[in-house]
Amino acid sequence: MTRTGCALGILLGFIGVSTPAIAADSGPYMWGAGFKLGTSFIPGRYPFSFPSSINNYDFTDTGPNAGADSGKNEGRDLTKSGEPGFSTLQPVGFDLRLGGEAFYGFDAKNRLGAGVGLGFGHKYFDGWFTLNYDHVLYSGDPVDIVGGLQAGFGSVKWGGDDTKTGGDNESLKMTYYPVRGRIEAQFRDKVRMYGLGLFVQDAIPAHTTYTDLDGDVQPSVGGFGNFALFPLVGLEADVQFGDFTPPKKPANNDHGKKHGGKNGNGNGNGKGNGPNGNGNGNGNNDRNGNGGNDGNGGNGGNSGKPHKKGHG
Repeated sequence: MTRTGCALGILLGFIGVSTPAIAADSGPYMWGAGFKLGTSFIPGRYPFSFPSSINNYDFTDTGPNAGADSGKNEGRDLTKSGEPGFSTLQPVGFDLRLGGEAFYGFDAKNRLGAGVGLGFGHKYFDGWFTLNYDHVLYSGDPVDIVGGLQAGFGSVKWGGDDTKTGGDNESLKMTYYPVRGRIEAQFRDKVRMYGLGLFVQDAIPAHTTYTDLDGDVQPSVGGFGNFALFPLVGLEADVQFGDFTPPKKPANNDHGKKHGGKNGNGNGNGKGNGPNGNGNGNGNNDRNGNGGNDGNGGNGGNSGKPHKKGHG
């Protein structure tokens, strides 16, 4: 789990550092990265049951350690001391869950993100990584109600009671696929978001390793079907830092169309001793928002030549 946890921590750190850069380039609706704190309260003690083979301490049907065929310890395997075995594993009561999370909101309703977390309790340690999708169910200023789904990979371990015989040898380790749903109220200002919500989770076993009271690994413990043993419901609060201000809608101002200048007109008249000459001139239109130049008057017509009188 150490290497996995380090890798996941580095990945989340990269997401948190790189998200602002991504946001600057592509213009997200919102983005944030921060920390979360939580605990589970259902089923009260987690899990509510270990696999039946551990509870019954029954791993083999043959050999010197096989359990009795009848009686109150029927089927219960013997330890190396010759006594019937009783598991000392204890479901965890109070657990503390710490984690980090980052998200990228690509529009007003939809967000993608990732998170890592660690769980602590008496003889209990858990670690996980998830990819997250959240949908904004309600949006107001400054409150959002968000529902989401998360899935990923995790590893959990329960230890035995070392005050009892063989308890210091006993442990249950399980890698699993966490599947989570959550609903959360988020209160935000421009650069911070505070959230409080409920989550529901199940752990789908991937590989289970049980070490018994004698320190021997039992290979046939647990399986995919044991997901029914690991549901839990909890509370979590988180705080994130980022950009939580929705982008402003572009202004829809109509400044009006710019009108071209008026045509310039000019008239020129020329007078001669003959018929009058007339000329017309027009100014150029300018449709780029500037008025047209005034037209210059046309040149006056050429003077007519006078008629010569004949001599008698």
